[in-house]
Amino acid sequence: MKDFKVCLVALFNTELSGVRYIHSLLKSKGYDASIIFFKRLNINDGKPPTEKELELFGSLVKRINPDLLGISIGCSTFRNTAAELTQKTRQAVKCPVVWGGVHVTVTADRTLTEHDMLVIGEGEGTMLEICDRLSEGKSIADVRNLWLNRDGEEIKNPVRPPIADLDSLPFHDFTNEAKYFINGDELFEYDPLVKEHDLYQIMTTRGCPFACTYCANSVYHRLYRGMGKIVRTRSVENVIEELEYANKMLPDIKQVAFYDDVFGLDLEWTKEFCEQYKKKIRIPYWVYVHPKTVTEELIRMLKESGLFYADMGIQSGSQRVRNQFFKRMDKTEDIQRAMSILNKLKVKPRLDFIMDNPFEESEDKQEMLDLLLSFRRPFEFRLYSLAYFPGVELTQMALDRGYIREENVEDVACKTMTQWFVSSDFERSKEDVFFNSLVSLTGKSFVPRFFIRFLSKLTFLKRFPFPLVVLSTVANLIRFFWTGIKLALKGEVSFAMVRKHLKFVFTVNR
Repeated sequence: MKDFKVCLVALFNTELSGVRYIHSLLKSKGYDASIIFFKRLNINDGKPPTEKELELFGSLVKRINPDLLGISIGCSTFRNTAAELTQKTRQAVKCPVVWGGVHVTVTADRTLTEHDMLVIGEGEGTMLEICDRLSEGKSIADVRNLWLNRDGEEIKNPVRPPIADLDSLPFHDFTNEAKYFINGDELFEYDPLVKEHDLYQIMTTRGCPFACTYCANSVYHRLYRGMGKIVRTRSVENVIEELEYANKMLPDIKQVAFYDDVFGLDLEWTKEFCEQYKKKIRIPYWVYVHPKTVTEELIRMLKESGLFYADMGIQSGSQRVRNQFFKRMDKTEDIQRAMSILNKLKVKPRLDFIMDNPFEESEDKQEMLDLLLSFRRPFEFRLYSLAYFPGVELTQMALDRGYIREENVEDVACKTMTQWFVSSDFERSKEDVFFNSLVSLTGKSFVPRFFIRFLSKLTFLKRFPFPLVVLSTVANLIRFFWTGIKLALKGEVSFAMVRKHLKFVFTVNR
């Protein structure tokens, strides 16, 4: 093992793929690499670090005594926490601190004025090169993807192309060696994913073919323009090998979640994957799809190999809003066609919508309600509250129109800590509470459509929507217990799953 210690920090996410890939790569090259998982973000219950947790972090870093510490900021919400941990690190040890992750990439110019070293874009190759050079006493001033302040000068090195051969990356390390978890004022010396792993997350691709205005993927499109394929795909053999390895190391896996931005873009690849998955893995799984990519051939193949539901982003029920403001060029007919295919093949849809959207007018909200009432039931959905992430086009549009101020941008507002999913305890207009509660009822077969339409026409409820909030919560409870019973009978339920999904009852999701 090389005499150079690297400590990586994952914020509020115990499964953070980027950190785990960098960790495994460094270990495979002989480096003494450790990970600190700093806090877990529960649904709408995120809490900033306590003084005790910060002290635990500082003491742990002092004990590890790394030669380099890297903090991954996967979401702008965690920027302030990264700053606090950086301060604690500098008080505890004398080593360079480098920031990376999505937040750093989308705010690079601004973030460099606040910090000494940043990794822009994909970090595996850059972090390895930094470690190689520092361990050999060489300069890192010209490392690609690295931005740094050196003697008062800002150095912004060019970006290396995204990794083309994803099979070259080693699988995540599923041991407890040099893994730490700080949460709830306690320090645990193990990998939290090894402790609780009923759901296994994996990606078969990197990159998204779409560039929606609210999403960081639009920034990556600009960053890597002219550098080859945005969407890169692992071989089927490599994906199956990882799943076999994970199933061996984490024997309690009950579901697999494919976190590709859009799954199944290559039908030939998907055909081979489905054949191998059905033979060798045989664990129920779900994927993300896009309305324009859903075909009967695709869904049939996935269903026969173990797909039990598909998560489909719609984001707004209004075609005007989708096309004009989100730059999503799908039509309502595309959504209805995709839903028909999923229903025909008996794959449960789970639909994603972005709520609390100032670009939507009353007519747009009614269009969403009508669209949902046109779908065959049951279906599920996740209602996200719009967060204004820095560096993306939609945030700038909202600033330019005066809908928000700078303090509403997510790296300052940190809204997603408590309102990632729409819940009734967040301050919003009565009209939004009214529509959100009606939307919550639409996917439940035991609530008649005519009754929802009747409620939507009651002027009294528009002015006093509280009874609708109560009704939607009761409906969530009914679905929660019924779904739990069905999963328990199949042996697919765990305590961790129950604890996680119980929180959805008190949102207007599902």
